[in-house]
Amino acid sequence: MQDDDRGREADGVETFKLPVTAEKIALGRLGGIYKALDRKTGQMIAVECIDVVDTAEVVQQVLEAELKHCSAITSGDIGRHVFCYDSVICSQSLVYLRSPSSVVGSLASLQKDFERLHPLAVKQYIYHIVLGLHELHEAGIPCGGLSLSSVLLCGGNMTKIAAWFPSAQAMNTLQSQEILSDSQFHRSSFSLQVTNDELAQDVRSVAYVMVEMLTGLRVHGSLMEKSNLLSKVATGSPEHQFLSSLLALMPLSELLVHPYFSAVNPTHYQVSETTQEQRHIVGILTNQELLKCQTMKRQYRQQIRAWQAQFEKKYRRKPNSADRPGGIVRLQGRSQALKDRMEELNNRLTSSHGSIYQMIVDKEALAIDASSQSVPTQHEEQLMQKNLVDGTTGSPVASEGSSRSDSLGQSGGNRSPAQKAFLNRFGSPQ
Repeated sequence: MQDDDRGREADGVETFKLPVTAEKIALGRLGGIYKALDRKTGQMIAVECIDVVDTAEVVQQVLEAELKHCSAITSGDIGRHVFCYDSVICSQSLVYLRSPSSVVGSLASLQKDFERLHPLAVKQYIYHIVLGLHELHEAGIPCGGLSLSSVLLCGGNMTKIAAWFPSAQAMNTLQSQEILSDSQFHRSSFSLQVTNDELAQDVRSVAYVMVEMLTGLRVHGSLMEKSNLLSKVATGSPEHQFLSSLLALMPLSELLVHPYFSAVNPTHYQVSETTQEQRHIVGILTNQELLKCQTMKRQYRQQIRAWQAQFEKKYRRKPNSADRPGGIVRLQGRSQALKDRMEELNNRLTSSHGSIYQMIVDKEALAIDASSQSVPTQHEEQLMQKNLVDGTTGSPVASEGSSRSDSLGQSGGNRSPAQKAFLNRFGSPQ
């Protein structure tokens, strides 16, 4: 019976290739998080690796019991902004926590590259963090404090909270049995000694994370004091007001409807509150990304078809899943990821702009209608090639005889410096 269990565990480890890169992308509570390749689907996943000595099966049993206990978060769409695991696999000296999420990196790696982050990006990240904490607290699960290294950037432009699993009770169980050494337990970089309430610690740690992203400074020592934190943010700014609310330990449900989030909270942010120019820019950039996704997907499918044709010519039969080499499996996974992203972009164009954006499309004669999938392939390729080469918005101009130059037209004569910088940020590389 034990041999059968070990065989299944070995098969589980063989389902993914680990690590894809030697450098860990983030920190979990018990070990480093690495990128891994799912051999069955060809998609990138994330795996937390836990070093053990001779008690891997005991650790696996404790963590599997924790997964069942946290099923309210790990199953379904409740924990949208929570980094969840779906299975525990063990080998002789390692225990793997497997997550279906594709992880790009952590906020710590992002800050390392850019130091201070743009306030608009910080606002979006903080909103996702507060949402994730609210989801965890509603399930009765505290994090014990957050850090930049425990907030992950995942596929689909999602920000998720990690380093909350397993619970403090499970960690105490592992420590009491002397299964893991203290050095293996990841702790938040913030020594939260202000209160014994773990839920309040989580809220206060959001303030530390926010200041680190806005200033590029590492919050520790005397900088953790309330007055010193507030002094790092401009008085009277929306960031200062929200930071004060965080340090006052305002409930998460009230923080989610704070005026600071008025531009990112879907319950407050209405299309009518934006100008036509803003909606126009968003539609242009969304459509440009959609066209690039279509181009990449077409290239991947052409490579897959070319391999299939060669295989059928050589072996006189159609290939099955076992015949696919690693490169083709990865291409299929990327094609599926592009398909999902294209659906997301189409839904965004439809839901975010609706009839108002359609009015702008008609007025400017822009081909940004996400539902127009009946364009011939050859014409579509010519249109995308022209757009990508010219670095334009991905949409033809209405008329050469138009006497009035639009503020976002190709001439750019009426653009402000901020508009030019914003569009150049997303333009094609020179």
